[in-house]
Amino acid sequence: MTTKQLKTSPAPWSIDPAWGQIRDFDGWALASYPRNLGGPQDTANARLMAKAPELLAAIQEAILQLETMINEQNLSVQKREKLTELKNYLTQEIERSAQVIDTWHPIKSQEVKP
Repeated sequence: MTTKQLKTSPAPWSIDPAWGQIRDFDGWALASYPRNLGGPQDTANARLMAKAPELLAAIQEAILQLETMINEQNLSVQKREKLTELKNYLTQEIERSAQVIDTWHPIKSQEVKP
C-alpha cells in the first residue's frame, strides 16, 4: 500500500519560551504561541505541537504493527475488522495531513511505501 510519508522539519522540535516559539532541530521557528497573553494552556499546547514528529513516528510504527497483527492466521474476523478499521483511520489521517502540506508547500511530502 502506497501512502503519503510526511516530510517534516528536522526533529526534535522544542519550545523557546523566551520568544514564544516552536523551533525545529536547526533552530528555525516553526510556529509562535502567545507566551504573554495566554496561560498555562498555551504552553501545554506548544509542548504538544513540539512533540508532533515523535507522535507521527509512533503512529507510523503503530500502522506497521497493526498490519502485522491483521495478517495473523488465528485472529477472529471481528478483531481483524477492528484492527483494519483502526489502521485505515490512522493511514487516512496521515494522508490527509500530507495533502494539507502539499497545498501549502508541494515539496514537503513525498510518495513512499511504508
